[in-house]
Amino acid sequence: MKPYFDATLNIATREQAHAAVHVARGHAENTHKPMQSSAQACVGRAAEFLAEENYGFAHEWACMSLEYSVGIMHPDYIRLQNERR
Repeated sequence: MKPYFDATLNIATREQAHAAVHVARGHAENTHKPMQSSAQACVGRAAEFLAEENYGFAHEWACMSLEYSVGIMHPDYIRLQNERR
């Protein structure tokens, strides 16, 4: 079974990753939805990947946080998904 993340396709620049985590952290802290703890956990994992300089995974986990906090139709989520294509 193929893993969820494919490292060969998971490329983001340092700046993209930092911006994504910043946006995700803001939404995770300000949401009052039942998914807030999941969003915050994803941001925490994204921050760990930033510290390891693994920018692709940091960006991916920031996007997962946005899925929990604002949903996939939110403009921030769409923008972050599109910037890596």
